[in-house]
Amino acid sequence: MSRRLTKLRRLSQAGAILASTFLSVPAIADTGAEVLTEQIDQLANKENVGLRSGSVVVAPIPFRNELVGAGLALGFGYLLKTDQSSDTSIIGVGTLRSENGSTATALSANFAFNENKWKLSLTAGEADMFYDLYIGSLRFPVRQDGIVLNTQGLRAVDDDTFAGARLRYLDTTLAYVRSNSSAPNLPLITAELVSLSALFQIDTRDDTFSARSGYFLDLDAMYGELLNRSDSHYHKFTARYTGYRPLGDRSSLAFRVTGCVAADKTPFFDKCSIGGTDGFRGFNPTRYLNSRLLSFQAEVRHNFTNRISGVAFAGAGFSGPTFEQLDNAGANVAYGIGARYQISKNFKAMFSVDVARNDAGEDTLYVYVGQRF
Repeated sequence: MSRRLTKLRRLSQAGAILASTFLSVPAIADTGAEVLTEQIDQLANKENVGLRSGSVVVAPIPFRNELVGAGLALGFGYLLKTDQSSDTSIIGVGTLRSENGSTATALSANFAFNENKWKLSLTAGEADMFYDLYIGSLRFPVRQDGIVLNTQGLRAVDDDTFAGARLRYLDTTLAYVRSNSSAPNLPLITAELVSLSALFQIDTRDDTFSARSGYFLDLDAMYGELLNRSDSHYHKFTARYTGYRPLGDRSSLAFRVTGCVAADKTPFFDKCSIGGTDGFRGFNPTRYLNSRLLSFQAEVRHNFTNRISGVAFAGAGFSGPTFEQLDNAGANVAYGIGARYQISKNFKAMFSVDVARNDAGEDTLYVYVGQRF
C-alpha cells in the first residue's frame, strides 16, 4: 500500500504510545489516537518484511479534554512487519505537553508476529501532570508525577478472540500545587505498585476504526499490590461491551455498556471512574471515583458527505461503594453533539470535536483523533 498510509499509521501509534503508558493518570488517554492503530494496520505495506524494511515517520496529534486542557502529542516511530500475515509493528518514542504545563514522554515497542497469533507490547514512560482532583464534593489542583513500565501479551484463540496478560510497574507521587493547611489529606502521597491483569477480548466489528456492525467485548481482571505499604493488595475487574448497528445507508448507532468493581483499598487512580474507565464525556474523570460503576452510552452517527459527519450522544453513569448503593445519588447524565472530518479518502480516520453538557449545566469541549468508541 501507499507510503502515505504507512505514515498515517505512525500518527495513530504516536498517540497510542502515550495513551497506553499514562493510563494511571485518569483519562490522559483522551487524545483518542489509540483507536486508529488496528485500522491502519490492515492498510499498511505488506510486501516489505523485516527489521531493515521499515520506515520512519513523525506524527503530531492535537487534543483537548477535561483533565489537562488543550495540548499536542508528538510521536517518532519506526514501522516494520515481522511477516506478511501479521499486523504492522512499531518501535517509537512519544511526548506530549498541555496548556496547563502537564508533560509526558514514553518509549514503546509493539510487535505482532507468527501470522498475527501473538501481539506483544513494551512501554516505559514518565509523566508530570497537573489536574484537578475531587476529594468529596470539592476539587483541588494537584500535581502527580512518576514513572511506569508496562508489558502486555495477547494470543489469538481464533479469528475474533484474544486472551493474554498485562504486567505494570508504577512509581508515583501526589502533592497539592499550592500548600493549603485547611485542605483535606490527599488519598495517597507516594505509591510504588505492581499489577497483573488477565485480559480477554472478542472483536467482531466490521471496521476496527468506525464500525457499523458487530461488537467488541473487553474484559480485564487485575490484581495489584502496593510495594511501599504492608497488606495493601487490591483487585479490580472491568467489563466493556461496545455494539454497533446500521441505521440505513448513511447512519448508524453505537452504544457502550461498562461495569467496574474495585476493592476498597484500590488507589484512587485505579478506582472505577466515570469518564476514565468508560470514556464517558461530560465529567472530570476524577469527579466520580468509587468502588463500583455502571454506565450506559449511546451515539447516533450520520454521514452528511463522504468525509463530513456528525454525532449526537447521551449517557448515564452510576457510581457508588457497592452495587446496592449505585443509585443513591441518582444517575450522572450527560449529552452532546459532535462533528467529524475524515482525514483521508482511503480509510475512516476521523478528526473529532465534541461538546458535552452534564446534568449540572457544565459544558466541556473535547478534541481528539478517532471515534469515542
